[in-house]
Amino acid sequence: MAPGHLLGASVVLLLSTSALTIRELGLGVPDCGSDDYMGCEPDTCCPADGTCCPGSPVAECCQVQDATCCPETNTCCYGFMQCSPAGSPKPCEMVHQNKPVNSTSWPPGFYDGFDLLPSTSPNSPLDPSSYVNFA
Repeated sequence: MAPGHLLGASVVLLLSTSALTIRELGLGVPDCGSDDYMGCEPDTCCPADGTCCPGSPVAECCQVQDATCCPETNTCCYGFMQCSPAGSPKPCEMVHQNKPVNSTSWPPGFYDGFDLLPSTSPNSPLDPSSYVNFA
């Protein structure tokens, strides 16, 4: 077969395959066994309606979707907030006048955050005894 024909067959083959997600390929994110949980790197699971926050040595879970993670204070904030500087009265800071949906106002200032929760083992995400705790 001429080299040009082989290249053409390869292109057709690539175009006819469906895309696979990172989870389906098994790269970097564990399969948590339920749609109620999402995989967090390197090898833990958090509730799907929250956010995976980097932790040491494993990820921790925030109960808010698209959250800003604040590992220095072991908290997380709404995604439109930022972590407060060290020494601030509360862990989350509102700098801009952005407002979440259905909110009347979020004036600039400091706000309480949400505690980070331990992630679970991907082998048993629905079993509370599988929470990873390296304290």
